[in-house]
Amino acid sequence: MAEIIWKTKEEIEQEREVEIANPEQVMSKQIADLTIDNKKKDMLIQNLAKTVSELNIKVSQLEGGNA
Repeated sequence: MAEIIWKTKEEIEQEREVEIANPEQVMSKQIADLTIDNKKKDMLIQNLAKTVSELNIKVSQLEGGNA
């Protein structure tokens, strides 16, 4: 879930100055942040797939026990 970060007007202006001064660094940081976010999402998807698989096995076992 997204986190809200409160910033002062001065902090925002400083960030804009840095972005204007170093656009390549800003872009590199954004790419790195996106890469990290994508890896986190990949891990969540893998965990979710594992959980679904485990639940499917349990359901199959329960169905087999009731037959």
